[in-house]
Amino acid sequence: MGNVSTLTGAYGLSFAVVGFSDVGADKWEKVLSPTKKYVFDETTGVLTLITNGYASWAGVNGAGANLNDDHDNDGVPNGVEYFLGGPSGNTTGFTSLPGVTNTAGTLSVTWVMGAGYAGVYGTDFTVETSDTLTGSWTTEITPGNVTISGSNVTYIFPTPLGTKRFVRLKVTGP
Repeated sequence: MGNVSTLTGAYGLSFAVVGFSDVGADKWEKVLSPTKKYVFDETTGVLTLITNGYASWAGVNGAGANLNDDHDNDGVPNGVEYFLGGPSGNTTGFTSLPGVTNTAGTLSVTWVMGAGYAGVYGTDFTVETSDTLTGSWTTEITPGNVTISGSNVTYIFPTPLGTKRFVRLKVTGP
């Protein structure tokens, strides 16, 4: 362990932090999970825990701890805004949601995950459907009517549709 009060700069070429990766600029990282990592700064001797995820996003955007709340009163739950904006994305104010598209007779809705959103389908977010909007919602399975390609999450309406179908993105974490 270095003595921070006498530390004058980087430790040099032979210095290493066991279990950490050298990321340049006299910094070392150890990733704990998609939402947590340690960063050691050689020039200050400080080890910092950096957390991303909903709590970090909520702090930046003035949102509360509940993913189902609507901190900016635009009708879009905090969790969905977090999903769309990603951990560092600012989605304060009106949040535009995707609409239904018709491509060669196939109806679909695509949500784009914000950069760095680390959630897992079925655990942290799902697509749900309902025929009545006021009744119960059914979680769609993947693969099936839900496909995930890169940062795109797409729901493809069944054909023939035969009845009204409502679809929503539900975010529960991470």
